[in-house]
Amino acid sequence: MNHPTLKEFLRVLCSDWTSGVSGSLSVPFTFLALYVRNASAQALFAVLAVLALLVAVYRVWANERGKLLSELQKNSAAEREKREVELQTARQELVKLQRENQQAADARRLERLDDEVLKLVREVYAELEAQGSRPGAMFFPPEWIEKAANALKVGAPDVHESLGRLKQAGKLNAARW
Repeated sequence: MNHPTLKEFLRVLCSDWTSGVSGSLSVPFTFLALYVRNASAQALFAVLAVLALLVAVYRVWANERGKLLSELQKNSAAEREKREVELQTARQELVKLQRENQQAADARRLERLDDEVLKLVREVYAELEAQGSRPGAMFFPPEWIEKAANALKVGAPDVHESLGRLKQAGKLNAARW
């Protein structure tokens, strides 16, 4: 951005027709104020010269000020839009992190449930072995599943799913114990 210069000011001053006329009017009024012999006329022309110059300068200032405010408003709108995009991106990232955190918490909860179910299964098999029998098949009657669900304070479907995960992971192999 260039620094303002007198040459640029005069160019802008003359570029606006109203400012040009007002500025141009200040010259003859100044001339008349200096060379007219009547004191009242001199004062009148001097005032008119100053007013014409003020109108010209005001017009230049108002035009430049309007351009500046317009540019600031555009920049402000662009900044707001940029901040809105950043905010939306941050919200999406937060939702993603919350989802990942919830998935991790769910995975830990399921892992703890599986551990508890496996512990109950081992206890049942330990009781059966203590009685002298060693079952080969993995069958869990509905009453045992209900009992396990009540003991773990979960639903029977949760126990069924846990048994499925344990079987799939190869952890329900009685021969391994």
